[in-house]
Amino acid sequence: MANGASQWITSPEARADGQAWRARACAVLTGIGTVLADNPRLDVREVSTPRQPQLVVLDSRLRTPPNAQLFVADRPTTICAGGHFDTEFSARQAALEARGATVLQLRGADDRVDLPALLRALGARGINELHVEAGHRLNGALLRAGLVDELLLYLAPKLLGPGRGMADIGPLQVLERRHRAGVARCPAYRPRPARAGPGGRARPVLSPGRTPRLPCDNRPMFTGIITQVGQITQIAPLGATSAHGKRLTLHCEPDFLNDVGLGDSIALNGACMTVTSVLPKDGRFTIDISAESLGKTAGLAEPGAVNLEKALRANDRLGGHLVSGHVDAVGRVTHFAPVGESWELRVLAPPDLARYLAYKGSITVNGVSLTVNRIADRAEGCEASINLIPHTVENTALGRLAAGSPVNLEVDLIARYVARMMDAPAPSQAS
Repeated sequence: MANGASQWITSPEARADGQAWRARACAVLTGIGTVLADNPRLDVREVSTPRQPQLVVLDSRLRTPPNAQLFVADRPTTICAGGHFDTEFSARQAALEARGATVLQLRGADDRVDLPALLRALGARGINELHVEAGHRLNGALLRAGLVDELLLYLAPKLLGPGRGMADIGPLQVLERRHRAGVARCPAYRPRPARAGPGGRARPVLSPGRTPRLPCDNRPMFTGIITQVGQITQIAPLGATSAHGKRLTLHCEPDFLNDVGLGDSIALNGACMTVTSVLPKDGRFTIDISAESLGKTAGLAEPGAVNLEKALRANDRLGGHLVSGHVDAVGRVTHFAPVGESWELRVLAPPDLARYLAYKGSITVNGVSLTVNRIADRAEGCEASINLIPHTVENTALGRLAAGSPVNLEVDLIARYVARMMDAPAPSQAS
């Protein structure tokens, strides 16, 4: 209202329906104006749901108060900043990150948040349905950019007089440039259980005939040829409990990041990760890694050197072998010593990986595609002996290994499929 008072004008049924739409979404998007004016929680309270949707706040200047109610709910929260950097920006960012928020810097025109880049970054995180609850400015910006698929309109039989309207889309000069919208009847929402997506993430069950809007399930591929050795320089918690992951800040040569954007995939020591922010000129980028991934990989929980490889393009050479970027197990170095001009590396793999290892077969060690020269089966596992030429030792982080070092292992993709075909029961013969 004009005096600043905020009151419900819709019915309880309409508000419950709004909660249902909020519950089915992967994430809820709002703007800093709504946060400062209403201090909302924007969580699901009136509908049974197995998980809270993620929250995304557009906040170019990082004005979100660290004590805002939106931090009450236990869910991933992302604050999207633009290009407004002042002397207090870093302090405000640190305060928000201390509350468990992820801060994304997505600079667009006029130092505002780049909305298309935001949607690409969210899509890369598996968010394929974004529910917007915002004021007229953000609503208008999304409509003007052509980024809105649906409008949920609730009509209340009340006359309120002049107001700001639903969306600031600017004055219309030519009728042909009006925003066209079709009318669809939506059945009453009935909560359905969410299902687990990749990596254990909860994803909403979409209604029949409803297609996810973003290609979130594409799987990047690698080839095990390391093109850069980077450094993990900073590790920050994403929350206060052991269930929260970490944000890793990495530095590398600036040229490595020239063609890297938000949401791109980069393998760190053989583990596929998603870029959450990137500053090519500074040779710096960040990735967020879950607690589960930290527990199943090696070399990513502390500062130090890591092997880097960008995901393959369709026209790239397969210089090594097909690598998925999913670590199968953590092995242990049992021997690493020079032999002539080369080095011999022996790695003990867990027993369940022994069937995938073969003489002259391929294995990925900390993201490096290598050839197995000899195998030895033991009670505690399978030891693979590998020869490293000087170029590999000098241009990867493998040269820093020593006996006892943990390493990420990924077996050959082809071997995995062959083992499955050998184990699968024969199809029944029709009489």
